[in-house]
Amino acid sequence: MPAKRAALLLASAALLATMALACGGGSDPVYRSFRLEATSEVLHRGHDEVFVTVISWWYEPPGRWRWELASDRGTFFIGVSDGERWWFYDAEERTYTVEPVPPDVDQPFLPVSLQIGPALEGDVDAFIDALTARVDGWARRAGEEQLLGRDVTIIEYGPIERSSDSDGRERAWGEGRIAIDPETLFILRHEISGEPGTNAVVTVTRLEIGVDLPDERFEFEPPDGARQVEE
Repeated sequence: MPAKRAALLLASAALLATMALACGGGSDPVYRSFRLEATSEVLHRGHDEVFVTVISWWYEPPGRWRWELASDRGTFFIGVSDGERWWFYDAEERTYTVEPVPPDVDQPFLPVSLQIGPALEGDVDAFIDALTARVDGWARRAGEEQLLGRDVTIIEYGPIERSSDSDGRERAWGEGRIAIDPETLFILRHEISGEPGTNAVVTVTRLEIGVDLPDERFEFEPPDGARQVEE
């Protein structure tokens, strides 16, 4: 399914990995309500075509959010939470699931394999330390740029992939590059490259923080013909 490959959707178990409800000094979430739009461009190993996905993401604390992933054929995946229930809708299968929000959870990770949007760490240095641990490799500052009118810090890291040969010798390759706003701690661009493997970049094209969002944004109405299935 090209649309799903374009979005780099994760396996179900990873999709349901969750962000803990981040709090600072009380019950207020670290990040405020936001609206984010981004474009994902992915070139898979062995393919000539670049798969493009448009990502729309709305969030209002605590625990209300909506994702929409779209290709040139239209929206193909929707996730919604009203703070009490999660819905996940697959437009290609015309099916959806619904489940109660797990305790002490804000939202699942956005279902793309490159992290964008709010980082959960308290500052850029803490983010670099956490990134180094996650990739079991290295991460470093690599300059400054401007994106969306914001001064961003560039972070390079690696490796992206690891494998072992028949003799058990490990090979690691590939690098990633992240642009993070040190003021808001939002990741505004994330790219990976390296052969052999997948080359991808996700770029935030619109970001509004502290916006008022209508209640209807966090409601799910099954499309005509959609059927509910068990997870």
